[in-house]
Amino acid sequence: MKQFFCYEEPQEACEKDDLPSLTRPFWMGNIMYNESVCFINIGGHIRGRLLFKPERIISLRSNDLKIEYIRDKDWCWDEYTQTLELLPGSGIPYFEPAELRGEGLVPVPGAPNGFDELKRAQIGQSLYCEGSFFWEKALNITYAYDPREWKGYNESYKPALLPKTIKRLTERKHIKFVVYGDSSHTGADTSSWYNREPFMPSYPELVRQELQRLYGAEITLVNNAVGGTASTWGVENFKERVLDEKPDLLLLGFGNNDCGAGFSIKDIIGRLEYMIETVREKCPDCEVILMGPILANHFSGHVTYTPDLVAPQKNLEREGVAYCDIFKCWSDIAACKDYAAICGNGVTHPNDWTTRLYSANTLALLVDYDKTCY
Repeated sequence: MKQFFCYEEPQEACEKDDLPSLTRPFWMGNIMYNESVCFINIGGHIRGRLLFKPERIISLRSNDLKIEYIRDKDWCWDEYTQTLELLPGSGIPYFEPAELRGEGLVPVPGAPNGFDELKRAQIGQSLYCEGSFFWEKALNITYAYDPREWKGYNESYKPALLPKTIKRLTERKHIKFVVYGDSSHTGADTSSWYNREPFMPSYPELVRQELQRLYGAEITLVNNAVGGTASTWGVENFKERVLDEKPDLLLLGFGNNDCGAGFSIKDIIGRLEYMIETVREKCPDCEVILMGPILANHFSGHVTYTPDLVAPQKNLEREGVAYCDIFKCWSDIAACKDYAAICGNGVTHPNDWTTRLYSANTLALLVDYDKTCY
């Protein structure tokens, strides 16, 4: 049971957008900064769901944080629930269910993926978009809550598995941090990826900045992740993109595209194990964080057997190799939230808020938050 929380006064937190506020694990604090929320029209009631039941709502803003929407004018809140409702005449954007199913799109002749003019396409029974459609309709809410209400999964400090990295951090030694995986690790569909405000960095960059701030160590990030890749590509390019970099810490993240390509769990795990063993042999002081797969939108049909990958991946954990089970944490959040509010493209990629979910869980492996309040 978690015993330690870092409490803030709500009235002091309204305008915060600094690094500690963005990276603090939500299960350790009492202010939720810029949680993504989407309003959806269900039977004439246009509502958005929050992760926690707020104790006080501080602000509801557009995704670029420039427009603030006013309670009892644009939206209302039943104070005993986790639900907001849009009021008549409000300028708050919202989704129709048919939009989220990708219905009624008109593809542009010759466009890749059957995209329409807004770069939207239907995948299974869900909407996929590489444009700004989801970003424009999502909002950011900041509110006070009781972190003890969190009953889901989150990562925790693992000094026994990452002793060399934590030692280097505490001794303020330089760390070369290499990231290698698919598009989830590139920052794809964050606001910075499209040069949109508020320019949220990729989660590896958030991790780099916060570790450097907390420990005072110099950390060099080399992000060699590439979108659309699977572990087969990972093995083929491992020497050039990982070994030649001589990492002190490697974050490895393949799996979703492997499952999409139909590779067997045995083969996927075999390739991940090969990469882990190879880097530990060639770079003996390097430790590895193995990032779990993301939970894809169930209605897209891309879930396939990705959940079956989690346990075998976790079994690779041992001294020098820590597993970050983002799949479990994401799944527990998805049970409380609309998928449009947690995904940047409607099917797989994290948005600005869930990018911070990745960074918080990664940092939790390396930071003893029971002793660190900031």
